Amino acid sequence: MCTSLSILDALGSTYIGRTLEFAGAFPWQLSYFPKGLKFTSAITNNENGISYQTSQTFIGITLTTDTSAN
Repeated sequence: MCTSLSILDALGSTYIGRTLEFAGAFPWQLSYFPKGLKFTSAITNNENGISYQTSQTFIGITLTTDTSAN
């Protein structure tokens, strides 16, 4: 089950988050994504997928293949 939350700071900005509960442990890390970062989705035949650029800065929990990161 996931838990959602919303926080309003003193300047009136809203921050929204959600938890994810899994049955096992995964190697994770906290990741920072600045405004203007460019992404291209990956597809299975080594071609580029959809490209886009972030309009907002955000942070998130991402999975890593480096098991020493946790």
